[in-house]
Amino acid sequence: MTERRGLSAAALKYIAIAAMLTDHIGWVFFPQMTPLSFVMHVFGRLTAPIMCYFIAEGYFYTRNLKRYFARLLLGAAISHFAYGLCFHGALFYGLRTGVMWTLAVGLAALVLVKRYPAGDIRAFLGVLVCFVLALPGDWSVYAVSWIVWFGRTHGDRRQQLLGLALIGGVFAVSNLTAGIENAFQLGVLLAVPLLRQYNGQRGAHHPKALFYWFYPVHLLLLAAVRYFVSGG
Repeated sequence: MTERRGLSAAALKYIAIAAMLTDHIGWVFFPQMTPLSFVMHVFGRLTAPIMCYFIAEGYFYTRNLKRYFARLLLGAAISHFAYGLCFHGALFYGLRTGVMWTLAVGLAALVLVKRYPAGDIRAFLGVLVCFVLALPGDWSVYAVSWIVWFGRTHGDRRQQLLGLALIGGVFAVSNLTAGIENAFQLGVLLAVPLLRQYNGQRGAHHPKALFYWFYPVHLLLLAAVRYFVSGG
């Protein structure tokens, strides 16, 4: 296959992984409200839109949708405890959980939207339930909205990116109302020009398994490093 210009799925996923790691290192080890932590978090905002985009892509290209969903749920279950340890120092931290859960719920919402005709009340109610289920997870209704939008407009890059910008803009503005220190959330809009470069190819080293398992593993590693650095 001839290599097209632009960024492959593999390249975009590696960028998302690097952004995620940078963002979480910033939260765990660096003082907040500093120029360095601000830049780290701006870069980190790239991760969620890219992850949501490829969750929606996966809906159309996976060979086994049930297995795809099961992998996300398993990752969400493991990540729940890793999330608590990394960010709160506790194995059990209530219902608050990581983004893997939100991605699984977003995929479920997309399945409902694609299963029923446009305007069907069952799809509407199903997505509403998914919004409620997503509330304890990182990115909550925004991630679900992105996944559903990317899936509904699949094949129309312009519409996909327009939805990314609109949903991301609402997310950023809603955070800015809580204080100007949340201005780093505007970094989600940087995903628009990045995803515009997607060339539709998987890439030479497509990190399929890495994309799922990096999230819980790196959270556990960060929690371990913080434990040993702080002396327990």
